[in-house]
Amino acid sequence: MPGQAAITPKKRNPCNCKKSQCLKLYCECFASGSVCDENCKCVGCHNVSKFDIQRKEAIAITLERNPNAFKPKINTTTMPSNHDRQPRAAEAHVKRKLVVYPLFGPSNPPLQKDVAVHILQHLDGPDLYNASIVNRLWNGMTMSTDIWDYSQLDKVP
Repeated sequence: MPGQAAITPKKRNPCNCKKSQCLKLYCECFASGSVCDENCKCVGCHNVSKFDIQRKEAIAITLERNPNAFKPKINTTTMPSNHDRQPRAAEAHVKRKLVVYPLFGPSNPPLQKDVAVHILQHLDGPDLYNASIVNRLWNGMTMSTDIWDYSQLDKVP
Protein backbone atom coordinates (compact mmCIF):
# COMPACT_ATOMS: atom_id res chain seq x y z
CA MET A 1 0.00 0.00 0.00
CA PRO A 2 1.45 3.39 -0.86
CA GLY A 3 2.07 5.75 2.03
CA GLN A 4 2.62 3.01 4.59
CA ALA A 5 6.06 1.84 5.60
CA ALA A 6 6.76 -1.87 5.72
CA ILE A 7 7.24 -3.23 9.21
CA THR A 8 10.32 -5.41 9.33
CA PRO A 9 10.81 -7.61 12.36
CA LYS A 10 13.91 -6.98 14.41
CA LYS A 11 16.45 -9.76 13.97
CA ARG A 12 17.24 -11.64 17.13
CA ASN A 13 20.21 -13.74 18.05
CA PRO A 14 19.76 -17.50 17.63
CA CYS A 15 19.40 -19.38 20.88
CA ASN A 16 21.87 -22.00 22.13
CA CYS A 17 19.72 -23.81 24.69
CA LYS A 18 20.94 -27.24 25.78
CA LYS A 19 18.75 -28.51 28.66
CA SER A 20 15.71 -26.22 28.81
CA GLN A 21 14.09 -27.49 25.59
CA CYS A 22 13.71 -23.76 24.80
CA LEU A 23 10.68 -23.51 27.11
CA LYS A 24 12.17 -21.16 29.71
CA LEU A 25 12.46 -17.37 29.71
CA TYR A 26 16.21 -17.45 29.30
CA CYS A 27 15.65 -18.79 25.77
CA GLU A 28 15.65 -15.63 23.66
CA CYS A 29 13.16 -17.07 21.18
CA PHE A 30 10.67 -18.20 23.84
CA ALA A 31 10.98 -14.93 25.79
CA SER A 32 10.20 -12.92 22.66
CA GLY A 33 7.06 -15.00 22.05
CA SER A 34 8.37 -16.58 18.86
CA VAL A 35 9.34 -20.11 17.93
CA CYS A 36 12.88 -21.26 17.25
CA ASP A 37 13.96 -21.24 13.62
CA GLU A 38 16.66 -22.81 11.47
CA ASN A 39 19.29 -20.33 12.72
CA CYS A 40 19.00 -21.56 16.31
CA LYS A 41 21.62 -23.94 17.67
CA CYS A 42 19.47 -25.45 20.40
CA VAL A 43 19.44 -29.11 21.47
CA GLY A 44 16.17 -30.98 22.09
CA CYS A 45 14.05 -27.96 21.18
CA HIS A 46 10.32 -28.02 21.99
CA ASN A 47 9.73 -24.38 21.02
CA VAL A 48 8.52 -25.34 17.54
CA SER A 49 5.06 -25.87 16.05
CA LYS A 50 5.50 -29.66 16.29
CA PHE A 51 5.37 -29.39 20.11
CA ASP A 52 2.63 -26.75 20.22
CA ILE A 53 0.79 -28.33 23.18
CA GLN A 54 3.91 -28.38 25.39
CA ARG A 55 4.80 -24.86 24.23
CA LYS A 56 1.35 -23.51 25.20
CA GLU A 57 1.57 -25.24 28.59
CA ALA A 58 4.99 -23.68 29.21
CA ILE A 59 3.64 -20.25 28.24
CA ALA A 60 0.68 -20.67 30.61
CA ILE A 61 2.95 -21.76 33.50
CA THR A 62 5.31 -18.86 32.85
CA LEU A 63 2.45 -16.34 32.76
CA GLU A 64 1.02 -17.81 35.95
CA ARG A 65 4.32 -17.14 37.71
CA ASN A 66 4.93 -13.76 36.08
CA PRO A 67 2.04 -12.02 34.24
CA ASN A 68 4.48 -9.51 32.71
CA ALA A 69 6.85 -12.17 31.36
CA PHE A 70 6.11 -11.61 27.67
CA LYS A 71 5.43 -7.87 27.76
CA PRO A 72 7.98 -5.65 26.00
CA LYS A 73 10.90 -4.62 28.12
CA ILE A 74 11.85 -0.94 27.99
CA ASN A 75 15.51 -0.21 28.53
CA THR A 76 16.12 2.28 31.27
CA THR A 77 19.44 4.00 31.62
CA THR A 78 21.04 5.05 34.84
CA MET A 79 22.93 8.30 35.30
CA PRO A 80 24.20 9.37 31.87
CA SER A 81 27.84 10.22 31.53
CA ASN A 82 28.94 13.78 30.77
CA HIS A 83 29.39 13.17 27.06
CA ASP A 84 25.77 12.00 26.83
CA ARG A 85 24.43 15.20 28.41
CA GLN A 86 25.88 17.68 25.94
CA PRO A 87 23.85 16.68 22.83
CA ARG A 88 20.67 16.55 24.92
CA ALA A 89 21.37 20.01 26.33
CA ALA A 90 20.98 21.47 22.85
CA GLU A 91 17.60 19.76 22.51
CA ALA A 92 16.41 20.82 25.98
CA HIS A 93 15.09 24.18 24.78
CA VAL A 94 12.93 22.55 22.09
CA LYS A 95 9.32 22.49 23.19
CA ARG A 96 7.93 18.97 23.03
CA LYS A 97 4.60 18.54 21.37
CA LEU A 98 2.01 16.00 22.43
CA VAL A 99 -0.89 15.05 20.22
CA VAL A 100 -3.25 12.32 21.32
CA TYR A 101 -5.22 11.23 18.32
CA PRO A 102 -8.85 10.19 18.75
CA LEU A 103 -9.34 6.48 19.30
CA PHE A 104 -12.88 6.22 18.03
CA GLY A 105 -12.81 7.76 14.58
CA PRO A 106 -11.74 10.86 12.69
CA SER A 107 -14.79 12.88 13.75
CA ASN A 108 -13.56 13.11 17.37
CA PRO A 109 -11.17 15.98 18.09
CA PRO A 110 -7.78 15.29 19.71
CA LEU A 111 -7.64 15.49 23.50
CA GLN A 112 -6.39 18.67 25.15
CA LYS A 113 -2.79 18.50 26.29
CA ASP A 114 -3.49 18.64 30.04
CA VAL A 115 -6.05 15.83 29.77
CA ALA A 116 -3.62 13.73 27.71
CA VAL A 117 -0.78 14.30 30.17
CA HIS A 118 -3.08 13.31 33.04
CA ILE A 119 -3.95 10.06 31.25
CA LEU A 120 -0.35 9.26 30.33
CA GLN A 121 0.87 9.81 33.90
CA HIS A 122 -1.15 6.80 35.03
CA LEU A 123 0.44 4.38 32.55
CA ASP A 124 3.49 2.33 33.47
CA GLY A 125 6.35 1.70 31.02
CA PRO A 126 4.98 -1.32 29.10
CA ASP A 127 1.46 0.15 28.92
CA LEU A 128 2.83 3.47 27.66
CA TYR A 129 4.81 1.60 24.99
CA ASN A 130 1.74 -0.40 23.95
CA ALA A 131 -0.41 2.74 23.83
CA SER A 132 2.09 4.41 21.50
CA ILE A 133 2.03 1.37 19.20
CA VAL A 134 -1.78 1.29 19.14
CA ASN A 135 -1.84 5.02 18.38
CA ARG A 136 0.58 4.63 15.48
CA LEU A 137 -1.25 1.64 13.99
CA TRP A 138 -4.71 3.18 14.42
CA ASN A 139 -3.71 6.44 12.77
CA GLY A 140 -1.71 4.87 9.93
CA MET A 141 1.59 6.24 11.17
CA THR A 142 4.93 4.58 10.49
CA MET A 143 6.29 2.35 13.21
CA SER A 144 9.42 3.35 15.07
CA THR A 145 11.23 2.58 18.30
CA ASP A 146 10.11 5.89 19.82
CA ILE A 147 7.65 5.91 22.67
CA TRP A 148 5.69 8.83 24.02
CA ASP A 149 7.64 11.08 26.34
CA TYR A 150 5.42 13.34 28.38
CA SER A 151 7.94 14.14 31.12
CA GLN A 152 9.31 17.24 29.37
CA LEU A 153 6.01 18.80 28.34
CA ASP A 154 5.12 22.25 29.58
CA LYS A 155 2.58 22.20 32.38
CA VAL A 156 -0.76 23.79 31.59
CA PRO A 157 -1.58 26.51 34.18
